[in-house]
Amino acid sequence: MKKNNWKSPQAIIVTALIALIFIYIGIDMFYKTPNFNTELQLLKTQYIEMSVKLNKKLPEIDTTFKLHATQIQEQEEEITSLQLSLKNLQEEE
Repeated sequence: MKKNNWKSPQAIIVTALIALIFIYIGIDMFYKTPNFNTELQLLKTQYIEMSVKLNKKLPEIDTTFKLHATQIQEQEEEITSLQLSLKNLQEEE
């Protein structure tokens, strides 16, 4: 049976690569965390700004829809009255 030789050049290289990978992960994590927090704060402020704009615009949109609904009802009434008058004119002829 062959014994593992932990002091061989290949074992040292593999151990060094694994250590470098973990060091890189640690440094990257500490470097990215503050950027992530600032991006999250920016996103929160943008969300608040958009919600304020929507709270202002939604009543305007709602009143516009209501105005259009009343205009459509008025136009329907005008169309029915025109159809009745046209029907009356056709019957008189």
